[in-house]
Amino acid sequence: MTADHWQTKENAEFLRGPAQPNRAVAWLKTTIASDRKQTKKVDIGWTREPPDGKKIFFLDGSRIMEAQIGGAAHPFYVSPSSFGELTSTSRGQMIASLQSLNTQIWVLPLNAHGLKASGKSYPILSSSASQSHARFSPDGRYLAFSSTRSGGAEVWLADSDGKNPRQLTHKSFYIVGYIRWSSDSQMVAFHARLPDDPQVYIARIADGLVRQVTYGKPGFMGPSWASDGLSLYADALERGANRTYRIPMAGGVPQLLVEGGAAIEVPSRNLLIYEKEDQSGIYCRSLTGDIAANQERLLVEDYEPRWGGFYPVDDGIYYGSLSSLHRAFRFYHFDSGAAVDIAPQPINLHVGLTVAPDRTRLVYSTYSERQDLVQIEYK
Repeated sequence: MTADHWQTKENAEFLRGPAQPNRAVAWLKTTIASDRKQTKKVDIGWTREPPDGKKIFFLDGSRIMEAQIGGAAHPFYVSPSSFGELTSTSRGQMIASLQSLNTQIWVLPLNAHGLKASGKSYPILSSSASQSHARFSPDGRYLAFSSTRSGGAEVWLADSDGKNPRQLTHKSFYIVGYIRWSSDSQMVAFHARLPDDPQVYIARIADGLVRQVTYGKPGFMGPSWASDGLSLYADALERGANRTYRIPMAGGVPQLLVEGGAAIEVPSRNLLIYEKEDQSGIYCRSLTGDIAANQERLLVEDYEPRWGGFYPVDDGIYYGSLSSLHRAFRFYHFDSGAAVDIAPQPINLHVGLTVAPDRTRLVYSTYSERQDLVQIEYK
């Protein structure tokens, strides 16, 4: 099985591939492109001597997909981690490289004002399972986080000091991320895959009851709560760009607001802040009137999307600066427009940053990678 990279959008061109694409590639151009409606790199392969000359296999993130030429594709093998390369042997076996990502959660002690580290970082919630996306509850009692301790990805809760971890959801999600608390600390919103398109869910803290909020393609990610208590913000990946929508919790048509993702309100400043996937910086718009029509402003220049994240408080924003020359946890002041360093930042920072309500602890995630080979029999 050979592997070619394909960009899934209409009229896409090869990034790397044979000079004479065969029927398998031509079919994937029409089917995957129309199905995904977004820019995404997909590894495509086909057997050298398939039984009927028409079957192909290709990689789509963490899935090996199988399809007949001219027919629908369906998952052949699903992994908890992303695949890298795919090949086949003459004995009816596929060999794929599996990119395993292990994430862990750390605590950085802060001084009384939350602007300087008061000690060294130490691990919390230690486990052999991956865990990340930690978030303190507004009342300071709990720490919510995602973990694969039970096998599938789930939302877990612990006391704010990391003790007494317990499982909140029991859905065997494929991926869980961007856990966000309601202002009364009674519910959490998050996105999850089960197993395909990401969708937004809400879980009740009292009993773990889970309700799905969004449905359909292309799915929604990175939810946060609107201060009206009636809607959520979430972003969808459309044509290669993240776009933030306001989604009624009771159902209804999502309203497009801005091009960007990971949006969250700062009520004390009447702002909606967000990031852009392909640009550095943290951006904002006023919450007054029509958000979509309000002027966009750049608040923080040295923030890189997806690495660490940001966490707003009344007077500023905690964030990770990940430039090649300056790696640090920083704090941006709304009033002065200046940012100060809090502590050095690890080079392997993962998504997820939160600060305790009393600002005595900053919690973040790190990752480590390894590659394994997986052998799969097929007919």
